[in-house]
Amino acid sequence: MGESYYQTKNLTKAKLVLNEVANAQNDYQEDAQVRISQILLSENNTSEAKIYLEGLVNSSNVNIKNFANTELMKIYAEEKNFSQAEFCCGFRTSESDKSKKFDESR
Repeated sequence: MGESYYQTKNLTKAKLVLNEVANAQNDYQEDAQVRISQILLSENNTSEAKIYLEGLVNSSNVNIKNFANTELMKIYAEEKNFSQAEFCCGFRTSESDKSKKFDESR
């Protein structure tokens, strides 16, 4: 039902339905979290979208994982948090790895 509301651009109703699915352990939880984050991003609500995206970066689904990392990278870059953006796009493999920096010659 949430997907139907999303497709017909009724984002308020979509969020209500998708929140229920996203906050319960089920087979559609990650899909609902992706949709909610897309809605929040379209509303420029990056702070709330980050909450969902940060949970999705550990997804076993490579498409969801890539989506979350890409969107987080964009958000962190907009916030001028470049070290976190580097981490999201794989230039650093851990938070504590401050020695690796983005090599602009790549």
